[in-house]
Amino acid sequence: PAISPTAAAAQEAIHQLFVTSKRDGANFLRSTLPALTVKLSKMMQETSPTSELQPQSILSGHSKHSSKPPLSDKDFRSFLDNVGELIRPRELRIVIYKGGVEPQLRKVVWKHLLGVYPQGLDGRQRLDYMRKMSIEYDKLKNAWMEIIAKGQITDTIKMVTNMVRRDVLRTDRQHKFFSGEPNENVNALYNILTTYALHHPSIGYCQGMSDLLSPLLVTMMDEAHAYVCFCALMQRLKKNFMVDGQAMTKMFQHLSEGLMYYDPEFFAYLKINQADDLLFCHRWLLLEMKREFAFEDSLQVNKVM
Repeated sequence: PAISPTAAAAQEAIHQLFVTSKRDGANFLRSTLPALTVKLSKMMQETSPTSELQPQSILSGHSKHSSKPPLSDKDFRSFLDNVGELIRPRELRIVIYKGGVEPQLRKVVWKHLLGVYPQGLDGRQRLDYMRKMSIEYDKLKNAWMEIIAKGQITDTIKMVTNMVRRDVLRTDRQHKFFSGEPNENVNALYNILTTYALHHPSIGYCQGMSDLLSPLLVTMMDEAHAYVCFCALMQRLKKNFMVDGQAMTKMFQHLSEGLMYYDPEFFAYLKINQADDLLFCHRWLLLEMKREFAFEDSLQVNKVM
C-alpha cells in the first residue's frame, strides 16, 4: 500500500540509519542506545517527578496527575436537557477523555460512548429502548438454546459453542467477578458471545472477543445490557476480526509510519533486531490494550478508545 510523503521521508531516514549500523557496527550502538536511554529517562521524569507514584494510580481517575476530575452524576446531568436528552455529546466525550468517569456512573455513561442509543432519545425513551432490546436478546438466546435442548445441533452451533466455551473458561478468571466454580457470570459471557456469533454469521466468533466483552459485563452487571453494549462496540471493531486482515494491516501501517516519524532511533533498533514488522503489537491493537493493564486500569483505558 502507498504511504504518505512524511512516512516516506522517515523511511528513508531509517534506511540511512540501518546502512550506518551495518557499516559502523558497535559505534552505531554506542551512539544510538544512549539516545534511547535519554528518551526513556525523560518519559519517566515526566510521569513521576518524585519517583514515588504507585503503578496502580497512573490511570486512576482520582490520580493527582489527572488533568480533570472524573465525571460525576451532577456533571453528567449538565449535558442533558430537561427531559433527559443528551444535547452536548461531543463536549461530554471531551470531558470524559480528560478526566474519566466515576465508577458508579460507568454503566450509564458507557452506553452513550458506545453509541447504544438511537439519536434524540430522552431519559424515559432510553429506558424503554433498553427494555425492548433486552427482550430481543432473550429471544435470540432462547432460539439457539432450544435447538440444543432438542438435540438438533448443527455443525455451526457445535463449532461456535466449542470455541466460545474454551475461551470464556480462561477469560479474567483471576477477577472476583469471574472466579470460582460454578460461576453464573462465566455462563453469561458464554451466552452473550454464542448469541452474537450465531446471529452475526458474517463475523462469527474469534479469539479475543471474550476479552472485549468482559469489562462490559463487569460494568453493566446485566447480561442483556452487556450484549447490547457489545453489539455497539463490535460495530466499530468488527473489521479487526475479518478474515481478509485489511483493517489490522492498515493499523500496523499507521503504527509503523508513526514510529518511523516520531522515534526513528527506536525503529532502527527494531529493524536491526528484525522486529520492525511490529507483530508483537498485534494483541495491543486487536484488544485495544485490554490485556496490557490490570483489569481496573483497563476500564480507565476503555473510556478513551
